[in-house]
Amino acid sequence: TENKKTKVKGKKRPFFTISKKILALSLLPMIIVCALVATVGSRALEAGIEKQIEKALQIVGVSVDETYTNLYEGDYTKDKGGKVRKGGTSISGETQLIDGLQEKTGFQVSFLYGNMRLITTLTKPEGGRINGTGLETEIYEQIQTGEPLFLKDCDISEVDYYVYYQPLINSDGSVIGAIEVATPVQGVQDTIHTQVKDIILIAVVCVLVAAALVSVLSRSMVKTKHFLGRIVNGELDAEPDEKQCRRKDELGDVYRISVKLQKTLRTIVTDIKDSADDLTTSSNKLIKMAQDTQESVHDVYQAVGEISEGARNQADETTDANTNVVRIGEQIEYISDKVNSLTDYAGRMAEA
Repeated sequence: TENKKTKVKGKKRPFFTISKKILALSLLPMIIVCALVATVGSRALEAGIEKQIEKALQIVGVSVDETYTNLYEGDYTKDKGGKVRKGGTSISGETQLIDGLQEKTGFQVSFLYGNMRLITTLTKPEGGRINGTGLETEIYEQIQTGEPLFLKDCDISEVDYYVYYQPLINSDGSVIGAIEVATPVQGVQDTIHTQVKDIILIAVVCVLVAAALVSVLSRSMVKTKHFLGRIVNGELDAEPDEKQCRRKDELGDVYRISVKLQKTLRTIVTDIKDSADDLTTSSNKLIKMAQDTQESVHDVYQAVGEISEGARNQADETTDANTNVVRIGEQIEYISDKVNSLTDYAGRMAEA
């Protein structure tokens, strides 16, 4: 028992204990799920916001187109002086409408005639509107198809914008330009990043709460393990933790079973001790009886020795007596022969 106890105490404790394994197995899936939720959520959020931005830009672009159509009858044309007209009204330089929309919506609005921004609320980094600037050829070609166009990353004056182009179509079906509505990408990305940070923060809080709960459960398991370890080391008088005994879950059941095991082992050890004491008493009695028996056997041995010695002496005396009897027989035979001889001689003498 001492050797086993020494081995158990001297054994190096592994780094990945059962509590750490449970914590890892519990948190790893949650961390993976949270990472997936954050990744998928951020993409879904970005897609949703971009969809809303596209819708908002479309509303503004269509509203500007409808406003020009309702305010001014006729097609878009360009006179000899280079001014653009809607019907009979010149709209070149008239920025009141787009400035009002920009002020109310926060979106940058431009009126494009052909491939050139006729009027716009967009400004240069150093200041001043960028009237007269043109579009890239690829973008202009797509506008010429007559279909609305939404771009997610369009560089305008060294600034990235979400841009929506609403084609302007004359009565003959020709595309003469477009309404350009734009909003900076940076502001939208900041909003997305802020919301993604909130999602990640919520996920981290959930992971921490889960880690705390698992740690509490792990500590309960560790307490049960330590209690069982003390029982294994023979500390059957260890006091159980009443708080653990009062738990209503499976860990409480295990701890209560461990306490019952401790009491059962204590009873078994007590019975064994009592049996050992009784066995010791019986052994002492047997030893005393064996000693007494040994003494009696010794006395018997001595008596048998004396009897053997007497028998040996008697045998010797019997041998001597037998020898003497033989000798007497021989003497008697000798005497008998002599008597017979005397008798013969006496007969002869009588005859003589």
